[in-house]
Amino acid sequence: MATATRFAAIPRAGLFTPDHDDLRVAVRVFVERALAPNAEEWERDGEFPVRDVFAQAGAVGLFGAKFEEAYGGTGPDLVADAVVTEELSRCGSGGVAAALGAHKDLGSYYLYRFGTEEQRQRWLTPAVAGSTITALAVTEPETGSDVAAIRTTAVRDGEGWRLSGAKTFITNGPIADVVVVAAKTDPAAGHGGISLFAVEAGTSGFVARRVDTVGWRTSHTGELVFDDCPLPADALLGEENQGFYQIMANFQWERVVMALGAVSGAERILELAMSYGREREAFGRPVAKFQVWR
Repeated sequence: MATATRFAAIPRAGLFTPDHDDLRVAVRVFVERALAPNAEEWERDGEFPVRDVFAQAGAVGLFGAKFEEAYGGTGPDLVADAVVTEELSRCGSGGVAAALGAHKDLGSYYLYRFGTEEQRQRWLTPAVAGSTITALAVTEPETGSDVAAIRTTAVRDGEGWRLSGAKTFITNGPIADVVVVAAKTDPAAGHGGISLFAVEAGTSGFVARRVDTVGWRTSHTGELVFDDCPLPADALLGEENQGFYQIMANFQWERVVMALGAVSGAERILELAMSYGREREAFGRPVAKFQVWR
């Protein structure tokens, strides 16, 4: 008698429906027409037309798979969003894929999962459209990605808050219109005293600068400084002192999309290598015909 396992719940026909297949085709067409032909130039220049690319991606729906129509989305459908992630990794520029991915899977997803309806309408809806760019700021110069050890603080100031501290290696940090920032609101409580805040670009005391990266040359990775930034009460995202648990909850999806992008990127590299092997000739035949290739 067969023993039931957790694998029994996986659809025998696979995860992807015909709608997902159509979506994959549409996203691949966008990548091949709007992104891939420019990737080499963008990588050489260390820059890409940020606002234009985000607007185009928003127009074709790349940011909306996880969100309902009320926010301009087409979901929620995590499998559809996985398809988008896989196809973006084929664009030829890790920095561009990271920028688009960080926007849809980090900043925007936090706004959706933990924001109020008012916060969603204010920031998520334009983020889905690609007119607002988002980022997530957790990593710090002294603590890295040890969430519980962050030193950035937010203290009560009347009905609002005062935010002080620094973040580093923040994807989209210098170009974001709104950044989801993790800060200690009760330092004595350790990991149980962290809260999340939505901080808009232009906030007094908030400065962001781009830093050089080794591989993601087009990525706008940045250092962020918060010098006694005044925040309104409605900048708090979710419940006070629940930030650590919110971050841990979203880490699960973040790890999935990183794996999706890595596997899809490796698949693309294999395709390119096989194509090269078939086209490159040596000693009168394609190099793919030599034993070491088989």
